[in-house]
Amino acid sequence: MHVVLAPLLGDDVFCYLDDIMVATKTVEQHLQVLEQVLQVLSKARLKLNPKKCVLLEMKVEFLGHIIDHDGLHMDPAKVEAIRKYPLPQSRAELRTFLGMCSYYRKFVLGFSKVAAPLHEMTSEKTLFQWNPARKSCFDQLKSIIVHAPVLAQPDIEEARSGRRPFKIHTDASIQGLGAVLSQEGEDGFLHPVFFASKGLSRCERNYHVTDLEALAVVFALRKFHMFVYGLPVKVYTDHQPLTALFKRTNVSARVLRWALELQKYNLEIIYLKGAANRVADALSRGAIPSDEEEKLGCIPNELIVAAALEEPEWTTELRKDPTYAEIIASLESGNLDRDVAIPTLSQKLKVADFVMDRGYLALLDNASVRKVVPASKRKAVFDEAHSGLLAGHFGPKKMIRQLSKELFWETMKRDITQWSQECQKCLCHNHRHPMTPGLKPIVTSKPYELVGVDILEIGLTSSGNRYILSVIDHFSKFGGAYAIPSKTASEVARVFFERWVAEGGRQPKCILSDQGGEFDNRLM
Repeated sequence: MHVVLAPLLGDDVFCYLDDIMVATKTVEQHLQVLEQVLQVLSKARLKLNPKKCVLLEMKVEFLGHIIDHDGLHMDPAKVEAIRKYPLPQSRAELRTFLGMCSYYRKFVLGFSKVAAPLHEMTSEKTLFQWNPARKSCFDQLKSIIVHAPVLAQPDIEEARSGRRPFKIHTDASIQGLGAVLSQEGEDGFLHPVFFASKGLSRCERNYHVTDLEALAVVFALRKFHMFVYGLPVKVYTDHQPLTALFKRTNVSARVLRWALELQKYNLEIIYLKGAANRVADALSRGAIPSDEEEKLGCIPNELIVAAALEEPEWTTELRKDPTYAEIIASLESGNLDRDVAIPTLSQKLKVADFVMDRGYLALLDNASVRKVVPASKRKAVFDEAHSGLLAGHFGPKKMIRQLSKELFWETMKRDITQWSQECQKCLCHNHRHPMTPGLKPIVTSKPYELVGVDILEIGLTSSGNRYILSVIDHFSKFGGAYAIPSKTASEVARVFFERWVAEGGRQPKCILSDQGGEFDNRLM
């Protein structure tokens, strides 16, 4: 059917397998397009069933949805089937229920978060057993489907002109990603067009908060590609570092790949404080509030003295430093392209590599947000992290690795190394253990200059022997093995001279042994 209707598909004609829908703004245009469709079908010798045809209707059912001038509705019959669906008694029945609900997931805020406990029950590794929490999740999902909102019809012409551009609100947390595509309606209010959310994989749960927020933007644009590609779109996020995503110089390879992918979209990333981004926050966090996402990427306050981390004091101190004062002023004025020259730091940076994060000046370094420490607070921070109540007097390498994850100052390595070496407790209690020298190979210059001997016990043989005397020349690696009944010094010396020296005429200059009692120098 797509091949037959290919010349007409696009603006007014839509087709899925053998279902055809014609949608126009006026009756005259509708009749004209309908005539074209019928002519194309007639030429292809395709017949239509009159009983299944619905013409000139203001509301139609298409692919399980009800479409009218208000927007996109769920089919009431299918919603009623979901509402009356009994509690599943097997994994197969639960998969059927989740499949029915998933078809309408674009209507549901945070579908992946709400349905996550039920998806876990479908795994063979999980015991299939209903408890109060799972039953509540089952009822909640049915209730959300039944009371889902109407999705507005996107106005492409208004979006293309820029008068009513598409808006995407995104948010990310450890519980999942959320996004909503919306557009301002003729009534001046913002109406949802499409909801999207997804859970995180095991690897994605380890992403830093900046990478998670960037992933939410990428996920949203991939999901809404059919709506926003080629059109101006505004992306709202509650993570300020994303506003300079394309201007930073020190991003991770993963974020760089995402930034290159987003270059094909005509988008503007706008920062919204968390309180103003309630829609996407609810989308990613679900119905159950959690403080876990607020802690993501933040330095544990217990490890650093609170008095040294007061936000106003840090910012005030940094404004006294000429270099950081210029960076803060540029951030406040929006001049992000200016180069930054920090004394003693060879790395080339731009203002876009910094951000004001909850009152702190922070450096965006790869996937981490490192707070800039003013000169007057650096020693206090080190003292608390090195010798505070919860510290462990770690060495300079570990201290640098630990503090550099969350904090930044240009002379951090030099300062931490010096302060660690000046710690009196470390000097008194950290004893240096000299390294044991490694083994040296034995070097010989000619045959029989050095001969090695050793005894190997093999057990009693039929001939009455119990041991093997092994002899090897260290230069040529020529060796011999001789069975002996006992390993007394006299027996070993006798066999060595009779079998090795006398028979072969091999007179060693030096004999090497493990200094066992059987190797007696007086007898040798």
